[in-house]
Amino acid sequence: MQENPRPTRAEASDVANAVFDGTDATMLSGESANGDYPVESVATMNRIDIKAENDLSVDGHAVHNFDTSDVTEAVAAAVARTASNLHVKTIVAATASGHTARMISKYRPNADILAVTFDERTQRGLMINWGVYPVIDTAPASTDDMFALAKKRVVEEGLAEKGDTILVTAGVPVGTKGTTNIMRVMRIN
Repeated sequence: MQENPRPTRAEASDVANAVFDGTDATMLSGESANGDYPVESVATMNRIDIKAENDLSVDGHAVHNFDTSDVTEAVAAAVARTASNLHVKTIVAATASGHTARMISKYRPNADILAVTFDERTQRGLMINWGVYPVIDTAPASTDDMFALAKKRVVEEGLAEKGDTILVTAGVPVGTKGTTNIMRVMRIN
């Protein structure tokens, strides 16, 4: 689309297939930097992205197989399925490294993903992931503190309100990388 206001069939297919493959972000370079139709290129890519996302499965992403030897992957798949089945408003992922939130995002759940992390670098890294709203907080001392923090932060961030169902995933011991092993369904009261 550098020289034409409409994409070729190949350009449109490339963008749509990137979405179908689970890409978190699509971008333009030459088309918007020095093309003849930068605004039209961005608008066209946006339309293709939205149409492709709407054509994904009900759960948002056609990823049905996962590495069953990876606990975080198994929990993430279960979280996404449970969120869809129970019409969960928000998923809260306590994540030291960001891996848990990324794994959940991969399944394109029909719920917002609030990634509560304790590290600014992890927060910044999560900003590009599909459906993830990363926030920084103080690491909780226990799982009970983590569940209380999850309820507090979803309300503060405007991602849930009284009566909404949320799903929280974390790991024991709390704040330790690579320990995601808990999924809990909670109601905001």
